[in-house]
Amino acid sequence: MFAAYPFFATEPSEDGPITDSQCERLLNLSFRPFREPPVEAVMPTTATRNAARTFDPVRVGRLECAAWAAYYRREWWPFLRAAVGMVDAGFRMSRRRTVVGAWHVLRANQVWAPYPDNDPDAAREHMRRFYALVFSRRHPTLEPSRAAALEVEWWRVHRLHQHSDDLAEDDLTGALTALYAYVYEVPPARVRSAARLRVEAMDFSDRWVAAGCSPDDPLLAEERRLLVASYTALRAAVEQGMRAFVGMPITDAPSAWARNSDEYLTRALALRDDPCSDLSAHGLTSIIAPRLLLLSLEPFVVLTLTI
Repeated sequence: MFAAYPFFATEPSEDGPITDSQCERLLNLSFRPFREPPVEAVMPTTATRNAARTFDPVRVGRLECAAWAAYYRREWWPFLRAAVGMVDAGFRMSRRRTVVGAWHVLRANQVWAPYPDNDPDAAREHMRRFYALVFSRRHPTLEPSRAAALEVEWWRVHRLHQHSDDLAEDDLTGALTALYAYVYEVPPARVRSAARLRVEAMDFSDRWVAAGCSPDDPLLAEERRLLVASYTALRAAVEQGMRAFVGMPITDAPSAWARNSDEYLTRALALRDDPCSDLSAHGLTSIIAPRLLLLSLEPFVVLTLTI
């Protein structure tokens, strides 16, 4: 029998009874690689909020495949390990928030799992608490309750699709698209292909369940491949819409950029109006990488700009 509070004596929370060593142990068990410090360690700007939306699609896809397999086999300890890894890779929160968030994902799936007598309200509440952790420092304008409702809605549509022919795969794709569009704040059309690939992965998962849930079934490999492809498409769609505020210096100190404050302002406005112009004409040097432009001028270093 699975304990009410796996690994913890009582329900974990951001401020509650959970030690750093417990957090680190769970993160290590989820095969957490070396990564940069959590995003909330720096000032929450537009750039850092967008950085929180980037993730490793290969790691997230593989971990979700492991989580789905553990869910259908009702192996909750492996599910928790996979959930910790997914939250860590997908949202880059602190250790404590990662573990508490993963625990709410686990509990939401446990109360949803029974069929047909599950508890959708409890599942939504746990997912609301999960999204509250994700949104609080990075997306303060988003509503955790709205995200939770959209999350559990695609669970509901998937379950209906599993047990009835009344719903088509397009219905499930639409439910996932709505969730992605809200959480990542992008147009629905941009994330629909990612949603469609994840629905295809669900089809292989359903076939794997019907075949007996064997961990050696080759259907799992195809499911994993489609999940990686889905998250690759999702990351590309999210990054396509990333932007950053760019600040230009205004000062009376002369430099290679301008001689006085009036010229600083004039040249900054010219660059704003024509950001894709020949930078050398503006007295700038540049380093070009895919979708990234680093502007630099002596004695200033200007912010990065996504183009």
